[in-house]
Amino acid sequence: MNAGAKKATGDLLLFMHADSKLTPESFKRMKKKMRPTGPAGGAFSLQIESERIPLRVISSLATWRAKYLNLVYGDQTIFVRTDIFQALGGFSPLPICEDLDFFRRLSRQGKVILLKEKTHTSARRWTTEGILYTTLRNITIGSLFLLGFSPHILSKWYSVIR
Repeated sequence: MNAGAKKATGDLLLFMHADSKLTPESFKRMKKKMRPTGPAGGAFSLQIESERIPLRVISSLATWRAKYLNLVYGDQTIFVRTDIFQALGGFSPLPICEDLDFFRRLSRQGKVILLKEKTHTSARRWTTEGILYTTLRNITIGSLFLLGFSPHILSKWYSVIR
């Protein structure tokens, strides 16, 4: 992400997972909100692409978590003004929770926004690993990270699925 940001030439950076997508309308809304003197950055509401009720509930709870606890993960597609990104030194070189760490640091730089517009992310991990297991593991890793546990140890609990 830092390498991509270094090559970018615009005044706004968008970090989106490869298994996520935005509608053109959502992208336009973000651009409209992110004026040079506006918010430092933000994220989108989450929509896991599934009709399954548990995944719809998880999407809603993730959006609630972001809105009220200011805890945003990368699957919510983070955006930030380039000058703020550079002032923050980019993403920390962590093996996991670099997105959570970045958004927390971003929040201290100025106003952040959570758009009602959604980023649509794949349900593949939840359906492959199981909804309950994946959700509990994600909550555990995020919580332990916030409590100061080593990201290097926590990353061993999160398998890479390609």
